[in-house]
Amino acid sequence: LATLSDVLATSRRELRDESAAEALHTLWRDHAASLLRGRPAAQPARVLRQALLSGADHDRQRLLRQAASTGLELRPSVTLASARQLATDGLVLQLRHDRTGAGLVEEAATFGFAALSRLVADDEPWRHALSWYRDAQGMGALTAQSRLMAGDLGGALRAFDAGHASLLRARLVHSGQGRPVGSGAGRPPPAPRWTASLWCTPLGGGAIVTDPDGGHTPVMLPGLTTELAQAWTRKLANAARLSRRSLESVLRRHVLPRFSHLVAAPVSRVVPSGVPLTWCAGGAPAMLPIAAATGHDGEPFLLRHVLRQAPAPSIAETTAAGAGLRAVHMAERGWTVAAPLPSRHPPLPAAMIETTEFADPGNRLVGAAATIAAVREVLPRAGLLHFACHARTTAADPLTNHLLLAGDEALFADEIARMTCPARVVVLAACDTAAVGAAHADEALGLAGAFLAATVPAVVASLWSVGDEPTSRLMARLGRYLREGHDPVPALHLARIDHRSAGEPIASWAAFPLFGA
Repeated sequence: LATLSDVLATSRRELRDESAAEALHTLWRDHAASLLRGRPAAQPARVLRQALLSGADHDRQRLLRQAASTGLELRPSVTLASARQLATDGLVLQLRHDRTGAGLVEEAATFGFAALSRLVADDEPWRHALSWYRDAQGMGALTAQSRLMAGDLGGALRAFDAGHASLLRARLVHSGQGRPVGSGAGRPPPAPRWTASLWCTPLGGGAIVTDPDGGHTPVMLPGLTTELAQAWTRKLANAARLSRRSLESVLRRHVLPRFSHLVAAPVSRVVPSGVPLTWCAGGAPAMLPIAAATGHDGEPFLLRHVLRQAPAPSIAETTAAGAGLRAVHMAERGWTVAAPLPSRHPPLPAAMIETTEFADPGNRLVGAAATIAAVREVLPRAGLLHFACHARTTAADPLTNHLLLAGDEALFADEIARMTCPARVVVLAACDTAAVGAAHADEALGLAGAFLAATVPAVVASLWSVGDEPTSRLMARLGRYLREGHDPVPALHLARIDHRSAGEPIASWAAFPLFGA
């Protein structure tokens, strides 16, 4: 019976087979007691399955609680999935003005964050942990949204922070550069500058703007659903692979008008123009080009603010602290890795041009010299590291995202994340280096996240596929400002403004945010 239940559940989930769904419902109706017996480790998942098939709200919630509770010891991933579903149900009740909804979300948060803490404490290999963290997708945002609606702004920030970039934070704590974050105790992470923390759920989104004095202002974003944010990121990714013209059209006609109206404009009403802004977007919104969005006054965020991004407020704080400890002479320790050869991928002739702005001739690994062995030798001593090459990404496993070096040898995100790199800034002038699939968006791991995990305070990376020539022109400007002594954040800001003023398309300068500080 248990095997039959598993087969039917897989058919229902993977093949969307309605006859399998009906058979599964009948099986559980007639044999629930038998199915819930057997190996203890299998019971939480089976209780969760019964809960999802249950029609009555009270039965469903009772079973979700049971699955979440028993899963803590036996199957933390089941606890995460159960808690997320329980939180979603609670938020639905809250939106209906049912007073029990907020309590249900808090109960779910207790289970969910306990399971997250256990997974972090178990110190599993990242690839194993990522497969479990998928089940926690959206848990932090659901709890933050519930607390935002209840007026608990500090609690909302703590939930948002605890539910995003957990593995990255654990890595930084282990390296001595971060601090642990809880779901309910303590104060929210300090904000030394204006910070906008933003999230989305299936039922709408929210944001909290924190000023330099620690004051919080809530911003409700009811139109920002997870489905919409993911649809925008898919449109941008697909258009970028077609052509630059297609991408520019999608940005101008489909994504930026609505993103500006639903998100950027409401946030801009509480953030004064001209102040530096840290944009902490969790999940799919992190993949959207906030620099190109316009505020309520019609002015692009690029012109309103000097921007930096982070997947969570505590990561913004940690990278800022790390940046202060790495005030190195980047012009003397700059290295560039460009146009690796041989390669079966299209040549990158323009990449050769930008190398002169990032490194002296003796520090340029170009063509056949851009081997994986040479890069591994340089990583422990570079103050500035610039890559102009091809990259490959996958939605299924962000730790397999990689940079392609000479001979198409791959430098994987998994390897990078386990290093300690002393660079002040890493520039990834390649396609999709900041991209993360929807299943892992909350963890923000990929090539950019991997370098942050390697304790690099600032990473410049791309949100989508980018062209060789326009990217080279932007990177040349960035490299020039860095070698003149500008810090990475203002250097990228100036480079993007110059690029925009030169009449370059939006897609070429909006593609490259800076993550960190």
